[in-house]
Amino acid sequence: MWEIFQSARLRRLFLAETVLLFLVAVLCVRLRIGSGYPGVPPMIELWAYWKEALLAGIAIPVAVQLAMYYLGLYADTPPGSRTQLLVRIHMAHFVAGVALALLFYVFPGVRLQRLALLLSLGIGQWLLFSLRCHFEEVLLTGNWRRRVLLLGTGGLAQQIGRWLLSRPGAGYELAGFLSPQEPEMAQTICGRPVLGSYQEISDAIQRHNITDVVYSLEDSRSNDALMSRLLSVKVTGIEVWSALSFTAELTHSLPIELLHPADVVFDAGFTPSKWTVALKRLSDVVLSLIALVLVSPILLIVAILIRLDSPGPALYKQARVGLRGKLFTIYKFRSMRVSKPGEPMRLTSHNDDRVTRVGRFIRLHRIDELPQFFNVLLGDMSLVGPRPEVESSVKDLRQTLPFYDQRHAIRPGITSLGQVRFGAATTLSEARERLKYDLYYQKNMSLAFDLSILIDTVKVVLLKIGAR
Repeated sequence: MWEIFQSARLRRLFLAETVLLFLVAVLCVRLRIGSGYPGVPPMIELWAYWKEALLAGIAIPVAVQLAMYYLGLYADTPPGSRTQLLVRIHMAHFVAGVALALLFYVFPGVRLQRLALLLSLGIGQWLLFSLRCHFEEVLLTGNWRRRVLLLGTGGLAQQIGRWLLSRPGAGYELAGFLSPQEPEMAQTICGRPVLGSYQEISDAIQRHNITDVVYSLEDSRSNDALMSRLLSVKVTGIEVWSALSFTAELTHSLPIELLHPADVVFDAGFTPSKWTVALKRLSDVVLSLIALVLVSPILLIVAILIRLDSPGPALYKQARVGLRGKLFTIYKFRSMRVSKPGEPMRLTSHNDDRVTRVGRFIRLHRIDELPQFFNVLLGDMSLVGPRPEVESSVKDLRQTLPFYDQRHAIRPGITSLGQVRFGAATTLSEARERLKYDLYYQKNMSLAFDLSILIDTVKVVLLKIGAR
């Protein structure tokens, strides 16, 4: 859910739909009440109305937009057709209606009148569909899109250009490139024009309404003349980015191929404050206790089923690398048969023949991870953080992937940004991609970011994404 508030288009769309759903809910409560509450004094009646209107104005947008997010209606790429859009909006309102009905049944003290709820959901879905259809052009390609100028024409600039063009919903538009020398007539790169040389940067910005300039030169050595021009550009209000910072903003990951040791050493973002760490630890303990109370019947049932399905213990214990590289024992429900004597140890693979019948089910639904709430209470893990790996894998990845040890600067987690955005990593290339997300999370760690990852985790579990 983090990307909604990072993308200009999605942010505007989300806020517009929040306001629309809020107004519809409040007006539908007013329509339902009509002439008022019979036999209720005016002042008490006014309070009763605003109490119910406020409840509807908060509960309905939250439920509907959460369902819309889970159904992919806030993705960078919109649904392929208006029919698909309409079906998903209908499904989101149906799911939200069922969830709210169950909530109000469990907590009758905060119940909405049924007709007001049905009116809000019925009217809201058609207004949302109309909003998306009539304002689609503005939301996707409006003049609010930021126009980007890339300094450089080499491989780095071309890669950033391709990333830009592949994300039309990110709120940026690639205006063109500037080259070190005067370009050839009508020269283009990635389908965009080369607008001139570095000496013409000020003119190019004015002629093409540039809002953002990205320094994407292959040569990392400072170019004093170009830097002087960039200083002049920056004081006029134009945003000037390094290749690393712009790519992180665009892809919501930290490309390790652009990362230098100084970027990590001198960036305060890689060292969370003591206040942030303390709040994160407090929330971990509170939420883990609540989770264990809620899932305790599931823990008992799963443990019994595992023992009945195959010989061996219900819990699986393994040494993993945690905070500051220290080893700890991770707890999971056993999902594989117990290894035979002399059988060589190997990592889990797709369609592993060692997975049991119960194990296949609990792995698919991520139930095998539930005992890790005990690891959180013990202080070995956090709810959100890089997934812990076995020591042998860590030794290999340290030698191959730069900055891999940086992920051990914070506690490992039950879930992670890499897990929900990329999935499990069983190869070197997959580990490299997931590391980009782990480092991005560490640099931007906050309780709000944790909450968005936990919401995404529920989506991943429900849709069974990345389970192996």
